[in-house]
Amino acid sequence: MSSTDEAMKSSAFMAEGVTKPGYALSDDPTKAAFNIAFGTDLGVFQWYELPENEERRRTFQVAFEGGKNMFNPRQILEGIEAPLVPLILV
Repeated sequence: MSSTDEAMKSSAFMAEGVTKPGYALSDDPTKAAFNIAFGTDLGVFQWYELPENEERRRTFQVAFEGGKNMFNPRQILEGIEAPLVPLILV
C-alpha cells in the first residue's frame, strides 16, 4: 500500500488512529488509520477485493510487483553485508 494513494489518505488519519479508543496500540488489522480514512471495518486486503475497488486493487498489484522487483530476493535469505549497512543508512 505504500506506493498507492491509499497510503497518503491513511497517513492523514494517523493521529486519530493512535488516539482513538480501541485503535491505539491495537494489533487488529481492522483498527488502523486506513479503516478510519476509508470508513471500513474490513482489513485492507479484503477491502481491495470489493468490486468497487477493482481499479485500486490493480494499482496496488502493479505497485507491489514493482516494489518486489526493486530488490534482489536473495537479500531476504542472505541479508546485507555488514560493511554496506552504514552506506545504506546514510
